[in-house]
Amino acid sequence: MGRNSRNHKKNKSQFRLTYEEYKFEFTVTFLLIVGIFLLFEKMEIKGLIFDIGFASISFLYSFFNNLLANVTNTLKDVELSDISGLILISIAFYMIGERIRDRLIAQFTFLNECPKCGQNIQRVRRNYKQKLIQWILFAKVSNYTCNSCDFKGIKVEKHR
Repeated sequence: MGRNSRNHKKNKSQFRLTYEEYKFEFTVTFLLIVGIFLLFEKMEIKGLIFDIGFASISFLYSFFNNLLANVTNTLKDVELSDISGLILISIAFYMIGERIRDRLIAQFTFLNECPKCGQNIQRVRRNYKQKLIQWILFAKVSNYTCNSCDFKGIKVEKHR
């Protein structure tokens, strides 16, 4: 069984070497065959391409036309007070998010030594949870561990 798999690998390797050596000749032969076929074929390729292109453009036109009509109808029903209310609520949520972000960054900014034993800490790779926190907070998150004890912690800093 082992011998058969070695022969299979040898044949596959030999095929790859042959292909690499004659890649130019294979490409030229393919181009000649396709070129000759296109000269003598009786299909209406030009008409077929035109029909496909016209159908695609018609579909896109009707899609965007319907989308614009739906958006316009929706906006007709919305009043200025609704838009103002949504803007004010969005600003409030943004301000709440910024406050939470600033407090989390302030809480996890100072980590220069192990809080348990006072020894030096070593930076280690972040896990996916910490990468997610970094992405959500738009801040730099560093993962640290202590060599002397079992402490593991993170340090969060604002991007510079």
